[in-house]
Amino acid sequence: MKIRDLTILILAAFLEVGGDAVIRSGLGRNRVLMIAAGGLVLASYGLIINATELEFSRMMGLYIALFAIVSVIVGRLVFHESVNTPTLLGLALVTAGAILMQWGSRS
Repeated sequence: MKIRDLTILILAAFLEVGGDAVIRSGLGRNRVLMIAAGGLVLASYGLIINATELEFSRMMGLYIALFAIVSVIVGRLVFHESVNTPTLLGLALVTAGAILMQWGSRS
């Protein structure tokens, strides 16, 4: 995997989580412009994630793990959510699955 592809996936994860966070904040405050802005950020995630040259299923496996990691970080830092043991265990399992999909079998 190229560093460029990994960078794109990480950026896409931040855009998807960020777009969701903006929409969540907009819904909580009943602000239509925030919701629309979140939708635009989510659309940009969709464009960016598909800029990689990775095989789709393996790309999405890795992306889902990155998305989960970024989600927990944003949940903790932005929404002040606690991170409990089951969440961390689930995150470890998702990450292990992504590693297996990405590097476990070279075809």
